[in-house]
Amino acid sequence: MDDPVAPDSPLLAAVDDDSASIPWHYIDASGETRGPVSFRVIRAQLRCAMLPPDAKVWREGAGGGARARSER
Repeated sequence: MDDPVAPDSPLLAAVDDDSASIPWHYIDASGETRGPVSFRVIRAQLRCAMLPPDAKVWREGAGGGARARSER
């Protein structure tokens, strides 16, 4: 299976320790809000194609969210 997210995707880039500890949330394929989870969970789900690259993700305390493939 091909990796659904490009290796140079901003979301898969290294995250500093402070950012990695901030809880994340996401909208799953059924439209349900999930979280809080660690950034590592988001990244693993993207790599395993459990979370589509266009899923909406956001850090706790940050409004709006972004698509997973564009999140930094």
